[in-house]
Amino acid sequence: MRNYLTSKSFEDHLKDRKRRMRSGRTPIHRERVEPVLSPEILSIREFYHWIDMGGITPVPINENGRVRILQQTAIDDIIYALLLFKENYPQEKSSIFVDLGSNDGRVVAVASALGYRSYGIELDKGAYKLASDYFTALQSQVSSLEHATLYHGDYSDRELTSTISFKDASVFYNYDDSNVGEIAALIVQQGKSGAFFLLHAYADYSARIPLRLIAVLDSQKRKYNPPLFDVFQKPPPYLRKR
Repeated sequence: MRNYLTSKSFEDHLKDRKRRMRSGRTPIHRERVEPVLSPEILSIREFYHWIDMGGITPVPINENGRVRILQQTAIDDIIYALLLFKENYPQEKSSIFVDLGSNDGRVVAVASALGYRSYGIELDKGAYKLASDYFTALQSQVSSLEHATLYHGDYSDRELTSTISFKDASVFYNYDDSNVGEIAALIVQQGKSGAFFLLHAYADYSARIPLRLIAVLDSQKRKYNPPLFDVFQKPPPYLRKR
């Protein structure tokens, strides 16, 4: 399979963007939020914007003889939701973040830049390879990727979850998916008390999830059907009265 991703082509994109900024042809709404973001978050944001705008030819994933193109969550939605989550639910330094179904790695990359030790598990071999290629291209600009690890496998594999230390993870993430009930049950069984489950949801899954819904994050405050991120938590054990 031809690899359409090269670091050089992304660098050319950045040079072109700087020229457009100097000429005043870059939309202001993208620039005015950038001063509040760290340089590493900005690099990740720019890279995945470039991907989503057609910076590379999409690589079709062959699944059981059928060809499909990976569906992605907008990078801005991910960044602002995770920033909002971290602001409201601060974690200890180097807490573990696990993306269950990490696709092209964008959530894992953002989580690592926010200080998490982040892990991504992806069952689809093509998507896993794509994410690995993206991380290779980003590593020179995003040093926090040293604390990010991608795995090709199934999150229900006990050996894999033991390697990642599910029992020590503070935050689990999943994109809106038919397996949310199964994932929540996995967190109940293996996750620690107080662990969070951050779900990018387009539907109300609260009735199907044996965790406590504690917040809903609207990362963009859009007027039209904004993507919502539901925050669930495994309740800590009740303290016995002395």
